Amino acid sequence: MAITDPTAISFSNKKIRTSADTLAQSYYSAKTILDVWDSQDIGALIPNVAGDIVEDGAELDGRNVVDGEMENGVIDLLRVVTGAFEANDNARLTTVLKVAVNPTR
Repeated sequence: MAITDPTAISFSNKKIRTSADTLAQSYYSAKTILDVWDSQDIGALIPNVAGDIVEDGAELDGRNVVDGEMENGVIDLLRVVTGAFEANDNARLTTVLKVAVNPTR
């Protein structure tokens, strides 16, 4: 049965497809970050240690100060996210890419 309701079509185009774009872009961004982290052994430069502050000027410009434990936590989350997309022969990634219009913006 075809879905023809204008509200459903609008929701699909304005919300679902744009969300699929965001998900795909997030996946590709995560893959790129993890590739650099792993290939350049960035983990050795940013150890998983609370209190080892990343001196990037954050305390001067109002951004949150981050430490090695926080940054490694983000890397761990990126691994979880990419793993979820790639599970079951990339099933979730395939679904998202079928819906996305601009997956690599």
